[in-house]
Amino acid sequence: MAGMFFLILLFTAFRIKDPHVAVAGLTTTNGTAAVGNATVLADVKVRNPNAAAFRFGHGEATIYYGDTVVGETATPPGRAKAGGTVHMSVAVEISGEKLSGVPQLREDVESGTLMMSCVTRIPGDVKIITKKHMVVKAICAVNYDYATGQVTAGRCAQYIIS
Repeated sequence: MAGMFFLILLFTAFRIKDPHVAVAGLTTTNGTAAVGNATVLADVKVRNPNAAAFRFGHGEATIYYGDTVVGETATPPGRAKAGGTVHMSVAVEISGEKLSGVPQLREDVESGTLMMSCVTRIPGDVKIITKKHMVVKAICAVNYDYATGQVTAGRCAQYIIS
């Protein structure tokens, strides 16, 4: 009977689930990226649905405009408790020089909105009975309103690399 109970727990509560990473919000702290450099604060959210902690190491957050990297930074290591969520504030410097090299910039500035993407990659592991290493990658749509300097995050797609 105890063996059956353990098997049920093993296939339900102790099954390792994939953590979720998303950009919960973005704010600009200075500058206008289309004119010069701008700093964007990204609220990166790591949600852990597991019955054990998700420990993660240094990762990275990269902002793309088209196919061009216009800003990147490292994310700090941390730990999301069992069933918990961790928020990290990550500052990303957007390079006006790199942004100005993208051919579609003029059209997008005239339309008022620059559509970018934020790719966040966080490596980590969960250990319940066995240890599972994974890299959680989230790709989120980002809109930059040229007139107001406001940044909004859209939908995120998530990928797990084991």
